[in-house]
Amino acid sequence: MPAHVPAASKTECVIDPAALAKIFGDDNAACIGILNKFVDQTQKKITGTAKLKLYKGSCTCVGRKSKYSLYNEDLASFTTGDLYSHKDAGGFINLYGLQVGIESKMHNF
Repeated sequence: MPAHVPAASKTECVIDPAALAKIFGDDNAACIGILNKFVDQTQKKITGTAKLKLYKGSCTCVGRKSKYSLYNEDLASFTTGDLYSHKDAGGFINLYGLQVGIESKMHNF
């Protein structure tokens, strides 16, 4: 098995028409085309290469490369540069914790 798979041989993502017929019924078969177009659109920038390490039944990604990559080492480390302020985390914690607080009050937890 090759450790490097070219982007041209990527697996296409297709929504199974039989599964959709079970979920939505035969009358809604038109949604299959719509969903397939949605998937096609979301996959346009899924390109590049991945380097995999195969060892004793496991597979680990040890490298990846894409011209559309959003990875930025300065952002990933949160230690260099002034792109991220640690003080911002408090606001995110409060914002995302808000729904838990509201649910707790509504259900008297």
